[in-house]
Amino acid sequence: MQLENSENIAFTKGAIRHYARTYLSVKSFTLPTFSQKVAPILSQLTGTPKEPSRFELDGVFKRLTHAAKHASYEGILVKDWKLTPYVLWMGEDKLGSDLSFLNDYLLWLKGYGTARDWRRLIHVYLRDYEQLSTHHESLERQNFAISEAINSTELKGRLIKWHSRELQYSLFAPPPKLDVIVNEFIDCKNEWRLFSERTGLEGELAQVGFAVAVGDQLLKRLIDSPSSELIQAVKSYHVYDDKLRFPQRKAQLIEALISAWLNGKQLGEPVQKAVRDWLLKHFSDLRLPVHDRAHWHAVRPEYKKIMLRWLIGETLNQFFEIIDQVAKDSHWSYRKAFWNAYYKKDAFDEAWVVLGVDAKYYARRVFGEKISAATLSGSARQDHSVLIVRIGDLVLADWSHDGKCRAWKVDDRFCPERYKLQYSGDLLRAPSMQIVDSHVHDGISHHSSDNYLWQNRLSQFIYEHTGVKVYQRDFRI
Repeated sequence: MQLENSENIAFTKGAIRHYARTYLSVKSFTLPTFSQKVAPILSQLTGTPKEPSRFELDGVFKRLTHAAKHASYEGILVKDWKLTPYVLWMGEDKLGSDLSFLNDYLLWLKGYGTARDWRRLIHVYLRDYEQLSTHHESLERQNFAISEAINSTELKGRLIKWHSRELQYSLFAPPPKLDVIVNEFIDCKNEWRLFSERTGLEGELAQVGFAVAVGDQLLKRLIDSPSSELIQAVKSYHVYDDKLRFPQRKAQLIEALISAWLNGKQLGEPVQKAVRDWLLKHFSDLRLPVHDRAHWHAVRPEYKKIMLRWLIGETLNQFFEIIDQVAKDSHWSYRKAFWNAYYKKDAFDEAWVVLGVDAKYYARRVFGEKISAATLSGSARQDHSVLIVRIGDLVLADWSHDGKCRAWKVDDRFCPERYKLQYSGDLLRAPSMQIVDSHVHDGISHHSSDNYLWQNRLSQFIYEHTGVKVYQRDFRI
């Protein structure tokens, strides 16, 4: 039997040598470098221990919950105590809010915990800070315990990074000094990589918990003391790789960026345009229902109103520039002056443009993705476009070329919807209100522009239905 085993072993070794010579190149095997050997060891010594599986944590949670309920920890394993930070905020009855249990855990940690065990608690403290911060006594006790540990003679050397961070930033002060962390981000020239390395808010910790609280503090500072520098800091802190770092803070971010204008503080037109364009890039046009539902639904109406006013101004400016290129001056210049007068009076509640093929081509070439507009299709010439505005409960549609200006009440069944992506020419010529009493037909034609005939009649009609008054001097060329 022993001989047979020896023959089997010899055969196996021979087969392995043959396979190695035949199929494996020497290049397939590279000896690990010194750094590759040492890196995993250093990671174990200084890094955050890997979180166990949910299955394992469920078992720990059940055992600890049962032990805490009966105030007896005889059956609790050392490993259970080591994994305690991960289960502090699991379930309905949070172990982290049970001060008696928390004291027992912190006593074990002080008596038997290693540096790795303290790093586990620090990681979970920073990760679950939002939840922890609502339990003030638990927060204070953990703050005190962590601060005491990282300053202790026996642990300071093995927790040297956290010791240095605590000295500089007071991460574990009761309560933590969030303004100090905000200042550090600004001192890092809004560079997240450097900031996260200095503060320890790296990896998972860059998007949750304590990092969110710091972001909230930065938003508060912007609201209290608006400036272009703080606006840039907020944008840099809250977005990375063109993605939101804290999606759950979407509405708060939008409101903080708009807040200066809500409070009547003017930061200049270039700053306002930069904020508007940034909001458009990351949250899209709130006038379109799909974007309103996805990004703007939680934003309060007063903030949405300011953004809407900015978008109306941009829409009109873009529309005027586009039509300047594709319309006849005799057709367009008087209409442009007329509608500009209402815009300057801040009379528009909504504005939307419908571009013909020629105008759409020019718009894409000049404005790219920054243009928000619908497409004109069907029975309309390709060089025609339409401006749709709402003033109060009156909706008006004016054509860039030959075509009437028409008006509807918003509850009229023929009234065109705003913010559709495509309109037919027939839809925008649907039966409408009679603007001039002496005329048989609806709408108003643009006759005698240089004598301001249609302008005076249309402005009077708008005044009668909305109370918004614009005088001839406001739209004279």
